[in-house]
Amino acid sequence: MSELSRRQFLQTVAVAGVATQLKPALAQTKPAAELYPENGTLIPDDGWRLWLDPSAKWQDDDIFLPEDVHWQDGVLHGGGHPLPTNAPTGGWTALTPAASKEVLLPTTVEAHFWGQFGAGADGKPRPYTSEEYRYAVPATGPVAPADDNVPQNGAYFGVSWWHREIHIPAEMQGKRIFLHVRGARLRAEVYLNHKLVGYSIMEELPFECDLTHAANPGGLNTLAIRLTNPFGRFDWVDGLNAKWGHVSLYRSHGFGGLDRGMTISANNESTKIEDLWILNTENPRTVKVTAKVVLGFGAGHMTENIIKSIIAGAKLAVTEFDGHTTASKISKPQFRALELIRK
Repeated sequence: MSELSRRQFLQTVAVAGVATQLKPALAQTKPAAELYPENGTLIPDDGWRLWLDPSAKWQDDDIFLPEDVHWQDGVLHGGGHPLPTNAPTGGWTALTPAASKEVLLPTTVEAHFWGQFGAGADGKPRPYTSEEYRYAVPATGPVAPADDNVPQNGAYFGVSWWHREIHIPAEMQGKRIFLHVRGARLRAEVYLNHKLVGYSIMEELPFECDLTHAANPGGLNTLAIRLTNPFGRFDWVDGLNAKWGHVSLYRSHGFGGLDRGMTISANNESTKIEDLWILNTENPRTVKVTAKVVLGFGAGHMTENIIKSIIAGAKLAVTEFDGHTTASKISKPQFRALELIRK
């Protein structure tokens, strides 16, 4: 009996799997409307436009973690300096429906442009490297398991723009307005009406953008998200770092894309809980609750009176599985002021 190669085996299994399917998926279908989004007004998943920007420079950019990104005087800062406004190559007028591809979220660049802007220097697909694909054939020749030279890397490494018009309700006028993004890969820079309102390097994790000073409540607004996909793997191997500018990041999966289910919400208060987490303790009836509280634009500094009012107004209720809610006692409240997170 002749031996099957790893690729021949996988192809055989794939054919057998397809043969057992009664109703193969022929196209991406639009998800049912979500009538009650979990957080604010839902931005439709359809109607998005995708435009690739292969001439954009990104290789030497400085990268900032969430704790390094903050608002100061109405400008988004990273590491103590204003973050750059990276407009599309050719200017904002480049983002037109005619020049872009209409897409339905969630999706990736590679789902629509695989092989058209390949990873090779000439813009065409090229063989995978061993850092991208465990079974790629090395320059020294096939050595099992690195014996698969069939697949080619057709991914797009670089900048892509995801844009659409959105309506911000007039009722949000005078309030703090937030955009909630469920996830993106890899770096996301968010613009509303050509103003930078959000930044995240946290792959496929939720993040929030403050739209307050860029929004036009009651009218149409242009939302544009600039994604940068610098590199990645195309197998299931975890680990291996790659350099981007001055930092090293996990390669992770090499697709650039955007999740669905973005929402917009508004807050009447100048003080807002931005993050909240709970840790267990050795006492089964006691937990440690930590909240990150930020001030709104123009709210001033974190004074003693503001601190006292936050602590005095803190309440905690526990809801049981049966829906019954009981009040809980808050003991030993502590507060630490961090001016860098003041918005």
